[in-house]
Amino acid sequence: MTIHQLKTHQKYKQLQTQHQQILQGQSTEKLAFEAQSQEQANYIQKLERSRNQFNTILETIEDVIWSSGADFSFYINHTAKELYGYELADFEQNNNLWFELIHPEDKPHVSEKLSQLATQEYLEAEYRVIRKDKAERYVRTRMWFVKDEEGQFLHLDGITSDMTSTILAERDFFLRLGEEVAERTAELQQKSIKLEKANRDVETSIKYARRLQNAILPDLKEMQEYFTDIFIYYMPRDIVSGDFYWFGVRKNKVFISVIDCTGHGVPGAFMSMMGYALLNEIVLKSNIIEVNQIIEALNQNIQVALRQHTSRNNDGMDMAICMIDKLEYKIEFAGARNCLLYFEDAELNLLKGTRKSVGGLHIQKQETFDKQKVNIKEGQIFYLYSDGYPDQLGSFKENQPKRRFMNKRFRKLLTKIHQEPLGLQADILDQTLIRWIGTGKRVDDVTVLGFKI
Repeated sequence: MTIHQLKTHQKYKQLQTQHQQILQGQSTEKLAFEAQSQEQANYIQKLERSRNQFNTILETIEDVIWSSGADFSFYINHTAKELYGYELADFEQNNNLWFELIHPEDKPHVSEKLSQLATQEYLEAEYRVIRKDKAERYVRTRMWFVKDEEGQFLHLDGITSDMTSTILAERDFFLRLGEEVAERTAELQQKSIKLEKANRDVETSIKYARRLQNAILPDLKEMQEYFTDIFIYYMPRDIVSGDFYWFGVRKNKVFISVIDCTGHGVPGAFMSMMGYALLNEIVLKSNIIEVNQIIEALNQNIQVALRQHTSRNNDGMDMAICMIDKLEYKIEFAGARNCLLYFEDAELNLLKGTRKSVGGLHIQKQETFDKQKVNIKEGQIFYLYSDGYPDQLGSFKENQPKRRFMNKRFRKLLTKIHQEPLGLQADILDQTLIRWIGTGKRVDDVTVLGFKI
């Protein structure tokens, strides 16, 4: 092979190699293009499926989904036709149709809400709309701005829900509830009227019982005939009282007593009337005149009257009783848990009663009632009282815990006022107790009896 032929052959080989390389490059580019095209096609198909799924969701959802773009584009799903009665084309041709369908009375409210979007970027509003067939629907709209990264407005999106069935159901519920409330109120009013009448009847009966109770109490004018001076501070906690005072004269002897029965109000008043009748029977008819024997007789009579040994009833009385014998210038005293206070030469003296009540079971207390004697001297003043005054809760200072007046404070008060006229003493006792109670309530019946011989 000549040199010329050799060179020609080499050049041919070189050209052939270059041609193959070109063919191979073209094939690679084609393959890459084909792969890229297939990837794009798959993405488009996937995107189309997603869009179809999203559209399916939008068309089947019960709420109206809408969007109004800055470019005056408008989208609304098919639920709008059911809610408003208009075709979708009507909304596409008139982007402001949704606002025009708002009930005229509710437009100012919605307009005010829309003016707040610039600052809040989200709002909710409830209002009425008027359908194409003139029917009213109640709706709730939630809307918000969508902006780009630079804060420029892109579109206004919203969801409008039909609340008609819910609101009408609530209205019906509250209507029925109102009817039931009105019916129950009428029933309660009728019951209240009956209760008020029953209360008035009971109160009338109790007030009548007070008249009976007051009628049996000793007359102060009659008592004044037997004493140099006397006062009675008598203050029931309720309409009727469990406290009472008793007075009697037998064989030139004067008897005076203050009795505190178990309980207050009606139960206490019942016990007081029974006690008053029994004292009359014991002293004025049975001629028992020893003060300790009077208390013992009363004790036994109450136990029998209330059948306490079988009924296990434990009601009873605390009392203090004095017998004044002016011929022998003496006072005899006996007490059941209550005492006698007296001042002699400005000095306070105390005679304590037996620590045992009248009536009740007394299982643990078998002691007898003691009798004590005081010689009468000029200037003496005597006090009998129930525990109502010392036990009263209150305070002389505001914002302090309530506490009992206590016997110590009561005796100190008597020491301070005992030289005053007895009528004035009663007033001072009353005013002091009123100040002590303040805005509180009485906790017990109160009886204080003071006398001079």
